[in-house]
Amino acid sequence: MHKSFLTLSVILGAFGCVNSNPSLYTLQPAPLEELSSYPNEIRIGVNEVRLPDYARDVRFAARQEDGSIVHLEEHRWADNPTRVVTRVLAVNLRELTARPVFGEPWPVTFEPTVFVAVDFFELDATRAGEMRFQGQFVLHKRDSDTEPHVESFEISSSVSGESFDAVMRDIAGALAELATRIAKAAG
Repeated sequence: MHKSFLTLSVILGAFGCVNSNPSLYTLQPAPLEELSSYPNEIRIGVNEVRLPDYARDVRFAARQEDGSIVHLEEHRWADNPTRVVTRVLAVNLRELTARPVFGEPWPVTFEPTVFVAVDFFELDATRAGEMRFQGQFVLHKRDSDTEPHVESFEISSSVSGESFDAVMRDIAGALAELATRIAKAAG
């Protein structure tokens, strides 16, 4: 993800100028259709996702050719990236499963029967605009004697445009794909 920001920042000249009024970008869930029917008793709680330190900053991160990461001063998330990614995954899972799903912190009266934990190891892209999400997710069913389900993921996609809005749509698409994998594992 952060290399895609580098690609776009080079295209847009973001490294060459600093704007006192940074552009803020929101992340909206991609439209999804329900996968299949899930048992009525399933209620999914999405723990706060774990992002790499560089991706937690509201300033977009970009990986340079030498592998170092810089934060772009004039292009920022409109909200806390950890909270936004958690919320979008929860909304995606709700759409896919048609079951109650909340991101942490969930309402006091909500008692999940399935807990989802997602740990992003990398959010990368090449200078050519290839985005990559890599990490693992863990599903744990409450009151179950079975071991938690642990699954690694690597999601790659091309950046679909030359704007930061396009990057946000691509991030939403990658999160929709991740949510689909999680929903299938939970079903």
